[in-house]
Amino acid sequence: MSDGSLVPPQATEEVGALTLRVKELEAELQKSREDNVLVRLEAVEQLIQTLARQNGLDASALPPPPVESSSSPQAPMGVSPFYRAT
Repeated sequence: MSDGSLVPPQATEEVGALTLRVKELEAELQKSREDNVLVRLEAVEQLIQTLARQNGLDASALPPPPVESSSSPQAPMGVSPFYRAT
């Protein structure tokens, strides 16, 4: 610290490395969430096809689900967007 700085260069490098690692972890988490959503959608599609076959329906004749934009509000995972009136 002979240059008069209050923060040693090693601390600044560590902060930079930690910041980079946090960004990497955030990217991994986002990809994991996207993968999880895709797996859930595939499971729901298979369930619908199975139920349709059990009820004698042709699942391919069912209309496709509506495509929602990413700006539409969504309930957090594990929370049903439907509420029962009491």
